[in-house]
Amino acid sequence: MSKYVFRKAFTLIELLVVIAIIAILIGLLLPAVQKVREAASRMSCANNLKQMGLAVHNYHGTYSCIPPSRNDPIATFAVFILPFLEGDATHKLWNFSKAYYDASNKVARETTVKVYICPARRSAATAGLSISGDIPDSASYGTTHVPGALGDYAMNAGDPGSVAEYWWAPSPSQTKPACNGVGIIDNDWETGKGKRYLKFSEITDGLSNTICFGEKHVPPNKLGQISYDNSIYNGDKTGARRQVGSSTPPGGATILLAKFATDATTNVFGSWHSGVVQFVLCDGSVKALRSSMSADPLRKLANRSDGELIDGSEY
Repeated sequence: MSKYVFRKAFTLIELLVVIAIIAILIGLLLPAVQKVREAASRMSCANNLKQMGLAVHNYHGTYSCIPPSRNDPIATFAVFILPFLEGDATHKLWNFSKAYYDASNKVARETTVKVYICPARRSAATAGLSISGDIPDSASYGTTHVPGALGDYAMNAGDPGSVAEYWWAPSPSQTKPACNGVGIIDNDWETGKGKRYLKFSEITDGLSNTICFGEKHVPPNKLGQISYDNSIYNGDKTGARRQVGSSTPPGGATILLAKFATDATTNVFGSWHSGVVQFVLCDGSVKALRSSMSADPLRKLANRSDGELIDGSEY
């Protein structure tokens, strides 16, 4: 009998074949894994918007009005609805007698709130602070950028036929008609007419036919930068509101959704989801609108009182 014992083993060719099969399987699985991750991110984003929509209803139930898009120069809707998003502790940090820029608001303005972050774009842990754009208009707070927490959502300020969030227009500085959206600034800094707050009853097209919040467009190379992504809390600036749709007069302005994440257009709604941008309507329902959606149905959804409704076939 031979003293050598022969054991079966894989040959080099067999090992290479197995490795090749595993590589092919991984290649086949990666797109599926990516799709699952994208679906999860989109669902989480929709849940964020749903919570924000419900917070507006709770705010209205408490104060009998819709939260303003901002109070100049203090804070935006993102601060006002915090108590209805389990963010009461952060809300209490704000000094509402001082501007966003004031040192007393430093901790508050640098606190990131997870519900304001779309996971398809970034995480709350890595979002960081704004890097440009939050510069005081008043000499009393200097002339340097004052960083603040970011956010991926903006309030609907109507179609481009109106003057965005200003309710006292037309005025000496604002030639277009007053805001026809949901997000209006509450204090009149120009003509001294005082304050104004919008109510659900003024959304005459119906809560289910009017946008409340949507995802704001931010290209990958513009995170935290002016015109796209300054602090979501800054009441002195207009970064927390957007317009969309078309003007009703022939040849009027048109603002469409950003079709791609790399789109360079400023001050529009857009997302990092594939082919859709998500919104919450004033009734609290969340809708994923095609990024290729035409201007006319977008105008109907943006304008709270144009008398033109939209049906499901136009989404």
